[in-house]
Amino acid sequence: MSRKADLFALVPNLRGAANAYELGLRKVCYVVSLSVSHNKANINRTHEQSLDAYKEIRATYPDMDVIVDLATTFGCPFEGKYNDPAAVVAFLTDYVDAGMTEVCLCDTIGIADPAQVKAVIAAVKAAYPTLRLAVHFHDTRGLGMVNTLTTMEAGVDEIQSTLGGLGGCPFAPGASGNLATEDAVWMLNEMGYDTGISFPKILAAAKHEKELIEGNYSGHHINIENETPCKA
Repeated sequence: MSRKADLFALVPNLRGAANAYELGLRKVCYVVSLSVSHNKANINRTHEQSLDAYKEIRATYPDMDVIVDLATTFGCPFEGKYNDPAAVVAFLTDYVDAGMTEVCLCDTIGIADPAQVKAVIAAVKAAYPTLRLAVHFHDTRGLGMVNTLTTMEAGVDEIQSTLGGLGGCPFAPGASGNLATEDAVWMLNEMGYDTGISFPKILAAAKHEKELIEGNYSGHHINIENETPCKA
């Protein structure tokens, strides 16, 4: 069965969206942080400026699918962990009113726990039942996989991961990489899900990537030497 890559770009402003559009992309992720301080550090904008920029992108490119990536949904490197799901719901209101149809809830520093994840997803689904949800977990504390499984059990079917657990954030010191794609594929295949992804092939790709890139890895991905699942 042939598959087509779903290409999209991460953009912080109209210029980024324009560059993506000119390259033929019709899908972008627009990043904004729940945290006031992280939003300022990461993209140098206030919340009001970020909302205005989002509206500007949608008005300029009405045929572009603009997904909102809500960084620091579960906690911030400057402000700590968030324990009030209502704050996420309230923050999203302006974006829903501006036409948002999909949001990716991002655990930027890997601070989320399963109970918190369950509570946030339940609150967002209750407030905005037609809003499409995705999640993006980092594996700083080794909870990327369990948080992903919790998300799936809560009814979210779109998860993000990176090959080899590559990732990080320059404004989140100590945060490790993302959930490793090969970890997620192994788990889901073992559980009987039809991922359509060959674990040996995705593992070989992760091995090749690690040979080429000096990056920030999660440290919890599949052992690339003996090709068995373990704590690296």
